[in-house]
Amino acid sequence: MIKAGQVEKTVDRDFDMEERRYRTLEQAVQRLQREAKGYLDSLRSMSASQLRIAEAMDEFYVDAHHKERASKHYTHAIEDFDTRTIKELDEIYRITVLDPISKFCMYFPEINAAITKRNHKLIDYDAIRAKVKRLTDKPSDDIKKLPMVEREASALKDLYTTLNNQLLEELPQFIDLRVPYLDASFEALVKIQYQFCYDGYDRMSKVQQYFTSQVRNQYSSGDLDQRIDEILQKIRLICNYKLFNDHTKDMLKIAPFLLLLVVVSCFQLNDRILLSKIRALTFYKEKYTRSLRFSPSPQIVCVGGDAKGLYEPSVIQCKNMGGDYDSEDIQWSCSSILPSYYRLGRTDVVCEGYDGSNSKYVLKGSCFVEYTLHLTEEGRMHYKNDIFSISPQNWFPWNWFGGGGNGHPRGPPPPYSGPHYDKMYHSSRSIWTPGFWSGLLGGAALSYMMRGSRERYTHPNGMFYRHQFMGEEYRDNYRDMTDNTSAYTMRRSTGFGGTRRR
Repeated sequence: MIKAGQVEKTVDRDFDMEERRYRTLEQAVQRLQREAKGYLDSLRSMSASQLRIAEAMDEFYVDAHHKERASKHYTHAIEDFDTRTIKELDEIYRITVLDPISKFCMYFPEINAAITKRNHKLIDYDAIRAKVKRLTDKPSDDIKKLPMVEREASALKDLYTTLNNQLLEELPQFIDLRVPYLDASFEALVKIQYQFCYDGYDRMSKVQQYFTSQVRNQYSSGDLDQRIDEILQKIRLICNYKLFNDHTKDMLKIAPFLLLLVVVSCFQLNDRILLSKIRALTFYKEKYTRSLRFSPSPQIVCVGGDAKGLYEPSVIQCKNMGGDYDSEDIQWSCSSILPSYYRLGRTDVVCEGYDGSNSKYVLKGSCFVEYTLHLTEEGRMHYKNDIFSISPQNWFPWNWFGGGGNGHPRGPPPPYSGPHYDKMYHSSRSIWTPGFWSGLLGGAALSYMMRGSRERYTHPNGMFYRHQFMGEEYRDNYRDMTDNTSAYTMRRSTGFGGTRRR
């Protein structure tokens, strides 16, 4: 016995061993049933294919002048083989091989139900036995309760013992009967295969008499292969010479087009892929996608969240988590290393459908990730402190000398790149420029204010969040000084999403 929580679980090693043997037999017989059915389906498919080949060959020789052409007799032989041998063997195979195996498999559900019932009774018996033990250790006020529980435990024990002993007796017998039961089917399978091969050989050998004696002699001596090679060589010479001389101009006209078709076809086969074949995708901030019908897109695109515009990850890796309702409707788990102020939300992988938005194939290199960025609790506290870090008496000179941002929305931390920032930066400088004395007084006031609150305006990128305080040169020089004093930590953040095709 072993303890599982507060209940001692009964362990029967003899039954566990017999159950493992039974499970092995169950898997083997079920596989045998699948393969036996597949063999019969293969015989039917091969017979149908032979018949189609014979009909095609007969049509190929339809203009031949000799009456007793070999293709006609080959067609008759295949039709007779399909009608008699395949149809007869089909029924015999089902009766002697497939049906006995299927009947053997029908016992498995009954045995599994008996094993399940035995396991349930064992659980009930262990539970009532634990209850008896508790009542024995701590007697109840009701003196009739313990005898009643003991009688119930005795009844459950008898029922479990009966089921367990029955399975221990019958499972080995069932396993040992597999050989004498399936031995007859195995013998029938060998005889059916022999009959199939013999009938096929017999009918094909009768077709040989309708070939010329020269062909039969060359086949016997082994010279037929050489003759076939000579005929193929003549065909190649005829095609290369006559076609080139009679249609040289036409071939030269269409040759570039044919070459283009070949090249395009080769590239098309290698330029599309199923998303289910992709294990992971890695997206980079500075890279763009490939495209056939759209403009290239950045590989990383933020589409929402309360932290949108505050930070942009440099790398996001998305792993294939398998299909949802469709094998190509892939679900993704995307992760990136972010400051502790931010976390990823929804992450959707967007790819260009190879033949359109409904195509199951996508263009290689066309995928990008759309994500939402959100503030963590630490991030909300950080930016909340930023908002209230400027006292009312200092707000007027800070706003007067450019701290208000000139009406522009607060952008991401510097450094920036692209025309949007350059336009915003230069426009803010061109609205109003203080004179020498006002600039001197403003610079002294701002220098005093920022010395006392420098670290409160430090952004996770290592620069001041209020980028209007500084010019381009000062911001670059300040980066190294603030990197070592940042209060945030880097951690991995994970988001989840699906797939969208465009």
